[in-house]
Amino acid sequence: MFTWFVTGTVLYLLGLFIFLFSEINAVLITRDSDFRLNLIKGGYAEKVDGPEYKKQESRELRKLEPRPYLTVFGIIVLFFAIACLLFPLCELIDILGLPSAPCVLIITVGAAFAAICNATFYLFLVWSCTRTYASLIFLLISVSGSILLPAGNPILLMLWVAIAFGSWYTYFFYLPTLYTDKDKPAWLQDIGKYGLLENSAAVDDNITKFSRALRTGAEVIHEEIQESVEAARKKAEELAEEAKKQAEAAAEAAKKQAEAAASVAKPAEAPKPTEAKPAPPKMGLV
Repeated sequence: MFTWFVTGTVLYLLGLFIFLFSEINAVLITRDSDFRLNLIKGGYAEKVDGPEYKKQESRELRKLEPRPYLTVFGIIVLFFAIACLLFPLCELIDILGLPSAPCVLIITVGAAFAAICNATFYLFLVWSCTRTYASLIFLLISVSGSILLPAGNPILLMLWVAIAFGSWYTYFFYLPTLYTDKDKPAWLQDIGKYGLLENSAAVDDNITKFSRALRTGAEVIHEEIQESVEAARKKAEELAEEAKKQAEAAAEAAKKQAEAAASVAKPAEAPKPTEAKPAPPKMGLV
């Protein structure tokens, strides 16, 4: 149990560091962008469509490109960390002699939902100073999950999924389509940009490269498996032939040993008894 605790703690700290690094970096870049846009809206500066301004925007997008990967990877590490911290409960149940198979499933699903609740709570903390209204959505998801999920009731679980997914999709995806940039209300906020999502061509190119890499990797793995299977088949045939020869040699040796043992164990022929010749009559003196 101590090993699971140490492993889970280390993974949790690692996942939390990756997650916070990604989101805090996004917050800082978003604050710089907001400050520049506020200066333009207030009339204190003018938007310049020159190369330097575009270079600054592209630089910000480039800094945000790793964000989706780091954020999602951090949540996945948090999931494994929480699973490691909760898994000793299954061992305890197994020690008590109770069935542990449902426990493993419950721990896995519970760790996934707990990782989402943890991640949304940290998102609330990170974005609360920059996107107050948007951060409240994350707080709603986290608090509702922390209240409904520990009960383990499927109905409450479905209710939380509806609350989490519905609030997230409605606020960040549906409502923005109802307003333009000019008439968008102050309470409708985003949480920064995802660098790769700003350029659909770049997304398509990355997907194509990723798919090609997966296809090439699958072909290489298939060839390696075929070569390994062929080599294993030849090795098995060689071993079978060698075993056959050894078995024949052992059988021949056993046959010879049996013949030798039989010849040693064969009783020697007893010598034929010699017929006793009658003693000649004694000649007496007359």
